[in-house]
Amino acid sequence: MAAAESELIELRKKDSATPKIIEQAVKDAVTANTEKLSTNYKFESQMKAKEFESDLKLRDQEILNLKAKIKDIEGQLAQFTLKAEQAEKSSRDIAIKAIESSSNYKIIDRVRESKDEGNK
Repeated sequence: MAAAESELIELRKKDSATPKIIEQAVKDAVTANTEKLSTNYKFESQMKAKEFESDLKLRDQEILNLKAKIKDIEGQLAQFTLKAEQAEKSSRDIAIKAIESSSNYKIIDRVRESKDEGNK
């Protein structure tokens, strides 16, 4: 009976300590999970920030490349415009020379005709 009484006393002590043990286990579990979640959140936040930063850098580089292409195309456009103006001037000069040349022949022909008529 003494053994049963001591066992009963021991069980009552354990029973009274059980809520404290459970409460401490819950606190420990909450603390551990909070730390784990906090660590995961910080890591994911840092990864997202780095991903965002790298996306910005990539877009900035793309913008710089496109600006360089625009400058190159503008340079080509200026060259083509200059060549077109030169070609137009050359064709004008050729046309003027052709007109002048045909006018000179007509004048020479008229002078010859006048001389021929005068010689007759």
